[in-house]
Amino acid sequence: PGVVHFYQVRCHTNVGLGEWSETSEEMYVTAEPPLEPDAPYHFDILPRCIVVHWKAPDCRGSPITGYNLRYAEKSNMADAKVMQGIGPNAREYPVPTLRPHVSYFFQVLAINSVGESPWSAASRPVAVLQVPPTKMGAPTLVDQTASTITVGFSPPCEAGTRDGELIQSYTVVYAQGPERLQL
Repeated sequence: PGVVHFYQVRCHTNVGLGEWSETSEEMYVTAEPPLEPDAPYHFDILPRCIVVHWKAPDCRGSPITGYNLRYAEKSNMADAKVMQGIGPNAREYPVPTLRPHVSYFFQVLAINSVGESPWSAASRPVAVLQVPPTKMGAPTLVDQTASTITVGFSPPCEAGTRDGELIQSYTVVYAQGPERLQL
C-alpha cells in the first residue's frame, strides 16, 4: 500500500517468448489502517506508575500518526481508561496514579491517516512497585495539660502510595529526653 507499481506483460508459446509490452501507467494499492499491534511486552514498574512499552505495527501504506493506550483491572478491558494523543514516534508511555495491590492489563492501538488498527491483545497483568512509606516529619504539640500532652502529625507525603490511602496504622513512641529515643 502507498507504493507506486508499474506492470509489463508478455506471452509465450511452444516456439518462444514474445516481447514485453509497454510499461503501464502508475498504479497504487490503497493504504489501509495499521495492522493490530502486538500486546505491550515490557514494563518499567515504579511506585504508582508503570511505563508501558510496545512495538510499532505495520502501517500498511500510511505513516502512523499516533497511538492510544488503554488499561483496566480486567483482561476483558471492562471499564478501561484510555490515554489518547500519544505521538507517532512513541514506543513507550508512562501510566501514572495507579493503585498499589491492583494488577492492570494494557492494550495499544495505532492510528494513521486512513484509520485505527484494532486494539492489541491484552498484556500480562502488571502491578506497581510496592515501597514502604517515606520518613515522616516530627510530631507537633497540639495541646497540653498538667498530666497530658496531645501531639499531632501529618501523613508522609510519599507513603508508597502518594496519597496515604494504604497506611494501616501509626506508631508513636515517647521518651523523657531526646537522647533516650534510640530506635
